[in-house]
Order: sequence, then C-alpha cells, then structure tokens
Amino acid sequence: MKKITTIILSVLFLTACNEEKLGIDTSDNFQETEGIKVNLTIARSDVADTKASVKTSFADNDVVYIFFKGIAAPKYLEMKYNSSESTWTATAKNELSASDLSGAADKRMTAIYLPYGSDATVVADGGAFKFQNGSGNPLNYTGYYLQAEQVAYSYEADVLSGSISLIACALDDNDDRYIHFDISGFTSGHSYKLYQNYIKPLALTSVSADGSVSKSEGSLGGALTGYEDGSMMSFSGILDASAVDQAVDYQFTIDDLTSSILYTRDAGTKTLSASKYIGIGAINNSETWNAVAYVDLGLSVRWATFNVGASAPEEYGDYFAWGETTPYYEAGYAQEDPQSHWKDGKSSGYAWSSYKYCNGSYNTFTKYCNDSSYGNNGFTDTKTTLDPEDDVSHVVWGGSWRMPTHSELAELINSDNCTWTWITRYGVNGYLVTSKKSGFEGISIFLPAAGRRNDDGLAAGLLDLGYIGQYWSSSLDTDNLCAWGLIFGPGSTEYRAYNPGDGNRNNGVSVRPVCP
Repeated sequence: MKKITTIILSVLFLTACNEEKLGIDTSDNFQETEGIKVNLTIARSDVADTKASVKTSFADNDVVYIFFKGIAAPKYLEMKYNSSESTWTATAKNELSASDLSGAADKRMTAIYLPYGSDATVVADGGAFKFQNGSGNPLNYTGYYLQAEQVAYSYEADVLSGSISLIACALDDNDDRYIHFDISGFTSGHSYKLYQNYIKPLALTSVSADGSVSKSEGSLGGALTGYEDGSMMSFSGILDASAVDQAVDYQFTIDDLTSSILYTRDAGTKTLSASKYIGIGAINNSETWNAVAYVDLGLSVRWATFNVGASAPEEYGDYFAWGETTPYYEAGYAQEDPQSHWKDGKSSGYAWSSYKYCNGSYNTFTKYCNDSSYGNNGFTDTKTTLDPEDDVSHVVWGGSWRMPTHSELAELINSDNCTWTWITRYGVNGYLVTSKKSGFEGISIFLPAAGRRNDDGLAAGLLDLGYIGQYWSSSLDTDNLCAWGLIFGPGSTEYRAYNPGDGNRNNGVSVRPVCP
C-alpha cells in the first residue's frame, strides 16, 4: 500500500461559531496513493451553540473514512489529519485501486468522521462496511459523528475530485434533535455512561454497499457512552421529540463503571429547542452531584453499599412506610426511642392514621389496591409496583436508583447466588451477603439489622434494633395487599422474602436501593 505524505488538499471547517480555512492549495500536484491522485475538499458543519471544550475542529490523527458506491467492502480511502501541518494524508486501504474508481458506474461516495474513533478499522460484513476497534472487536460507536452520504465525485485522468460536506446524521424522526453533553471532574482512563430520561442513545452500525449510512436508536433513558475529550467527557444522543420545546426537568445519572460509583444531579427545568452542546458541570462537585457507591454481585441489578438515610454500610439509615418518600420524624432522630420528634400530623408514629395512601385504616386504601373490599369506598387500581414518584430510592437519590423488586430480593437470598453470614461490623449486627457468582466471588454488601418502626400501641415503636433487619421491595403482594420485603435475624431466624410487620404497609422499614 503506497502512501505519499506531501499533502495538497482543500480543507474547509464550518462551525456555528466561525469559519476557518486551512491548507488551501489549487496546484495540480495532487497527493497520490495506489495510482489515485486525490483532490478533495472536506468541510464540516457542527451543531449550534458549540462549546470550545468539545471537539469541534479536527485534531491530530483524526480520520475521515470514504467509501465508494459499487466498490466492494472493505476497500475504502482513509484521510488522516496532521494538526502540526494542517494537512491530510490519503491512503488507499485494502487494495483500493485506480481501476476500482475508473470502473465504478455510479460515482458516489459516502464519508464518515468519528471524532472519538480514530483507531477504528473497516471490515466487510456481507456487502456492508463495518467498523472495529483497535483490538479487532466490533466498534459499538455511540459518540458524536458526522457524515456525507452518497456525494457525487469525478474520476478523470487518475484524479479523484469532489467536495465532502460533513454534517450531523439525519434522524428517523425529524422532530428529534441530535444533542451533546459534556462534563468535567472525571477520572481519566475510566469508563463512564450517562443516562437521561429524555435522551436516546444513537449507534453507528454500518455503511451499506450502496453508500447508505445505517444507525440504530436505543430506548429513552438508555446508556450513552462517554468519550474523553481533553479535560472533558463527551456524550451524544437523541433528544426525543416529546421534550423539544418543552419545559422538562433534566436529571442526569453518570455511572463510573470503573470505580462503581453512580453520580446523580438535578439540573433543573430547562427548555431545549435545537441541537446543541450542553455542559452539565463537574461530577466532583458535591454541591450539585450525589455520589453513591454500588456493588456488582453478578446479579440482575447492582446494589447500593448503604441504606437510604445513611452514609456508610454500617449506619442504619432512615425508616419509610411503603410508598412514602420521607420519614415521619424530624431529621436526625431515626433511632430515638422513645420518639418525641414527630413531624406535624405524624404524632401517632407509623400507624394507619399517618399513612399517606389510606383513609385511616388497612381497608381504606387510596392507591395500590386491586381488591375493592380493601379500597376506600371500593377504590381499586391496577398498580402492583411503586410508581417512581413513590419510590424513595428514586426520589431521594435520583437517576436510575430504585427499590428492588420482590424477584430481585429473592435473587439476593437464593443460596445458589450468595452466602449470608451473620456478623458484627463496627459494633453493628447484620448480614454480610457475599456473591457466589462466577467472576464475582468474594464481593459483598452489608445489611445492618436496623429493626423497624410501627405503632404497636407504643409512642416510640422502634423494635428489634440490632436484632432484626427488614427491607422493603417495590412490589405489592396482590393476595393480601401487603408489600413484599425482606426480613432476617441471627441464629434460627432465617433471611427470607416476607411481608414486613405482617404485611403492614404503614410500618417504617429500611430501604437498600438498586440500579440497573
């Protein structure tokens, strides 16, 4: 494969902020590779409101991949940028030759620019061109990319001529918007994912034999892969049409997969109307981001390392009635016994008279009820899992945090998955739950025996502290309208899925969040 590095190409950058011309030369001494003289003009047009911190100009070793209609994969032309000289090097790849271009009946080309995929190579998959990474594995590229689809070129006297105008990809729904986020405060070399309820991931999949660019759109709230860009981490995706021009609350979750930390923040209500770059702040800013460590036990979900209301695994945390997102007592008095710091209207403690979703008794439910004999004035609904606004894990911690389902608790207590060992940790009794799954052996979480709160005719109602542990799930037991949970204790009392407090949803019980 012959490559001549004396470059005389036309290169034009177009951004929303400025126009810059680099390396213009109209000489006939075009660059030559495998007998092909290259005379191309490359332009780029980025989305509006670009930020200087984001890659909006070509960097050293950036590559533009050019595919030709009618020329079989994996033959293509690689254009690599040299920032010190503001020039490009053209290289015919995989035996692309002058005869290929001269023999093409329909002279059209498709160009792809992957700002964060400069180590990618091209392979053939049937008649399509696909990308793989530097390790030879399929490249699932979900970063920002530009394309020029099926652009006419000419090939005369061994000279390849044409103009390539790189633009953001067209979306399936014209009302969607291609949007980009960046953050600072990340740790270099880590793997990051971003989740946002109104954003869908977009992945470049292939370029077909006829030059059409194929892509796949993920589901709303799906993971966006982060790419390092100098001092920033860049994420790209599709702003769904439902949020365009609408005032919506932008809550972000950033998953540091390397450090097993989930960062969440609420950026407030904003109205976005166009494709743009958005900075969302440094993840190491504790005033705006909530950082919580998680543990991957090799199960279907990852488990937080401590309870809601706690800041360490051995802290008990707060107590919540099922479906409620705040305790009944004032902050700082979770374990006071007897309790004398009830909030207004909660002086009876964790009794039915305090419970949000009933009219004062266990047979007057106003939500999460599928049996009219238990509903207030015969009320029923079809809800069997807590709505996000009633899930304290999601409300307090944000992002993708939520309470575990009944099946996820059952998975945790399955003896094929985990070993449960009663221990005392920093003076606190509880269970050490250790994974037995292949590749995750020895990884564990600690569940303190925080007891529970109910009225039981007592003003305090703090029971079994240090002896029994109870943890809510988000699942309703439709047979008796109790809420499923977990109960455990030492010795002969086994850990098991249970309806805490004889199924009383008004009980104050611990919560240990999970995330996907």
